[in-house]
Amino acid sequence: MSTWRTAVALSLASIVLAATAACQPREARYLHIENRLPEPVSVRWIHEKDLTTDIGPGEEFDLKVGDPGCFVGVHDDVLVATTRSGRTVTFGPSACMGRTWTIRWPASIR
Repeated sequence: MSTWRTAVALSLASIVLAATAACQPREARYLHIENRLPEPVSVRWIHEKDLTTDIGPGEEFDLKVGDPGCFVGVHDDVLVATTRSGRTVTFGPSACMGRTWTIRWPASIR
């Protein structure tokens, strides 16, 4: 009987842990970027010329966004993606944490 109760208690504990882990705000600290183009893109903040992140075709990347996480109305709060062929698309303002930027032609966000 004690073994059965222990098994049930462990099962319930794992369910509770999984449920509370899913509620953590971890994902909200990032801006999720998806490259749906057939070529790689270099992504950078509009005011940063040298700091880029390369994302291959079909790949995804979570970009950490610092506090306060969203600079509504600030012109620097814009991301730029440039393909090797020279096509460019922007995201923002405001490029806020917790959002998803899907890079594809024609450009779209959600």
